[in-house]
Order: sequence, then structure tokens, then C-alpha cells
Amino acid sequence: MFRIRKISTITMIGLMMGLSSQAFANDSGKANVKMNRNDTFYLQQLNESSEMLGQVTMARKALDLGFNKDAVYHIRQAQDFAIELKSKSPELAVASTLRFNNKVYTFNNKYKDYLIPAVDDLFTLNDYDVKINHKKPEVVEDDLGIGRFQVKLDVRNVQSALNEAISLAQKGNIEKARIALNNIYKGAIEDSVVYEDPMWTVNDNLMASSQLIKEKDYNGARFALDKASFAVKTIEKNNKYTTDTSALKKLDQEITDLNESLRKKDPTILERAEDKISVWLKEVRDLTAKHAAKKHVAKE
Repeated sequence: MFRIRKISTITMIGLMMGLSSQAFANDSGKANVKMNRNDTFYLQQLNESSEMLGQVTMARKALDLGFNKDAVYHIRQAQDFAIELKSKSPELAVASTLRFNNKVYTFNNKYKDYLIPAVDDLFTLNDYDVKINHKKPEVVEDDLGIGRFQVKLDVRNVQSALNEAISLAQKGNIEKARIALNNIYKGAIEDSVVYEDPMWTVNDNLMASSQLIKEKDYNGARFALDKASFAVKTIEKNNKYTTDTSALKKLDQEITDLNESLRKKDPTILERAEDKISVWLKEVRDLTAKHAAKKHVAKE
């Protein structure tokens, strides 16, 4: 499941206050949403935009408290980050071909990528509903999937909004300055994808169980472990994992053992459970990476 949609300003502000590949766009706003979390340039962009948005948050808080000079300072800091991000916007070369009267015409166009990553996070679907859709937290069977949530901003809109905000703040017009700051999210684009690979099902349910154990929600943790165990059994039947059968059986048994221990609600289980789950998560991710590499080699 994959969707791209415009995200409302109100939701965007709430998200940025609560959360502290490359996406390419030309001047018409068309975007290619393939983003790479492992790309050094992308991660640098993400880090700088996060710092910029942190300054925007501080500026908004200063305006709320009536500290205009502090607000101006933080907006200037955000402006510096925006200038830096825009200066590093990569140029994209796009070649197009036109056939007319048996002749071929080739055009070479260049575009600037002005979209910058603002949020790139992995959530269980339950977390997504709580943090993004503001629903009451609960453990629901269909909500234990894992999704990736991303938000991109047009750095030109960000600069324009910051310039307007600082001018208004300097004049003491706090309300309009606050509204101007909100405009940095104008045209923000949200991308989200839900991963359905059974290995991700194991991974995200183990992560969910770890968090639920910390919260002493042992019934919820056992529910998540049941889901993880069921997914492991499903993977065991997959021919792709034939060579990993013994490792998967061992993992399934260990998950079952922890599940039984949680039934006793032993308070000393917390530290041991976290250590065990950390080991299992590494094993699952190593298996996923191994088979992804095999698939890649096979394609080549």
C-alpha cells in the first residue's frame, strides 16, 4: 500500500512539534518519491532540515511568550539553514525526445530539486494513528504492521515564509508572524508506505512487544509476540528460507518461551526481555539483508 498526498498545515505543525530517496521535483512540482535512507547526501539534508525546523519551533515558542527578539534570533538561524539547503539543491538533467515527420528532435532540460526531507521515520501503524491521526493508543490486530512516513518541504516556500515572519516579528506583529511561520509547510507532501513482507511483520511486532513490556502492558506484549511467532512459522514454509529453517525454529521457540514468561508477569523480566528482543531483531534484519542480497545478485 502506497500513497502520496498533500498534508494539511495544522497536521504538519502538530507533527513537527511532536517529532524532532531522494525526492526530486521540478518547478512544476512533480515529484519522484524514491528516497534512500542510506544515501549520505539525503541524510545530511534530513539532518540540516531537522535543525532548521527545530529553530522554527523555538521561534514559535518565543512568539507565544512575547519574546520578539528571541523569535527573530531563531528565525535568522532557520534562515541560515534554509539558504544552505537551497544552495545544495542538486541539478537534474532530463532528456526528452520528439518525433515529427520522420525526424527525431532531442531536448535537454535541467531542473533544480527544491524538495527537502523534513521527516523520515518508521512507525508501527498504531503509532502512526496516535502521532499523526491523534487517535487513542490501543493494540489492534490490523495495526501491528510497519510503515514508513516521510514529509518533504519546498525550500523556496520555507525561505519565503521565514522572510515574511522575521519582518513581521521585528515590527511586533506577533499574530501575523506566527501565521507566516506556519506557511513554511505550504505545499508539504506526505509519503507513506506499509511494508507487507513477513520478515517486517516479525520485526515490527518484536519492536511493539519491547515497547509494551516497558510500559508493563504484558497482555499487549504477548499479543504482539503471538503475531511475531505466527509470522515466523509462515516464513518457515517459504522455500526461499529453506537454508534458515533451524534458525527460524529456534527463534520461534525463544519467542514462545518469552511469551510464557510474560504470562507470569515477573517484574525481573524487563531487562532480560529487552536484551533478548534486541538479539532477535538483529537476527531478523540479518536474514532480511541476506535474502535481499541474493535477490539482487540473481537479477544481475
